[in-house]
Amino acid sequence: MLTAYFDESRDERFRMTFVCGWVASVEQWQEFEYGWKLLLAKYDVPYFHMREYAHSVGPFAKWKGKEGTRRAFMRGAAQIIVDTIQRGFACGVSDEIFEEYDRVYELRSKFRSPYALAGRTCANLVVEWASTPTTFPRNDIEYVFEDGAPDKGGLIDAMKLRPRLPAPLFQPGRDQKPTRKSATGKRGVVHLQTSDYLAYELSKFTREHQAIKVDPSKFRASLGVLPERNVKRMFFTSTKMSILCDMLGIEKRS
Repeated sequence: MLTAYFDESRDERFRMTFVCGWVASVEQWQEFEYGWKLLLAKYDVPYFHMREYAHSVGPFAKWKGKEGTRRAFMRGAAQIIVDTIQRGFACGVSDEIFEEYDRVYELRSKFRSPYALAGRTCANLVVEWASTPTTFPRNDIEYVFEDGAPDKGGLIDAMKLRPRLPAPLFQPGRDQKPTRKSATGKRGVVHLQTSDYLAYELSKFTREHQAIKVDPSKFRASLGVLPERNVKRMFFTSTKMSILCDMLGIEKRS
């Protein structure tokens, strides 16, 4: 059994959505969870959230100006990922390209949003990777997405497209307090914190290098201390969006 954990990141300046995550076996994720929780306890933080860490707010405010501590923590986090996780996946979809093709094709009949397209694409990448060369059954792969996703319904529908994949699960990346909908709150899934890490780094890289219209092969591997060589990336250029529409037989608008 393999489990993939995904999170999304949104860049409003360039109007681009990223979905990123990691896949590993159940046993490897158990090892990861043990090491990750030890790391959090060692540095006395209740969870890891990349945006809060980057801006030294929340539980990371105490590290402001302490670059040695910050670097040591990130090295420890990256090492746990290297030691326990098999493969990473990332997909980026810009609103501009999505809307351009939705004006020509009935694109939203298959993917209601860029998030739904990016999420389903990441799931496809997992299947392609798992099927070569071991022919791992795609129904034995579980997909878990961060609960704060912007278009859960769209992703659920996208996972039903052929070849149909298991319905996605949605979980929070950290503990949530009780609410009207959940009287006891929700237990956070720490595995998603690594997906938040990757999604933030990839979004930041794109924002800083203004590389949305650059061919994906020209993206320089600059994702901090993450094992970026083990991350399969897919960015929807106009060419790839055209291929997708033709491959799925999406009809043109009249």
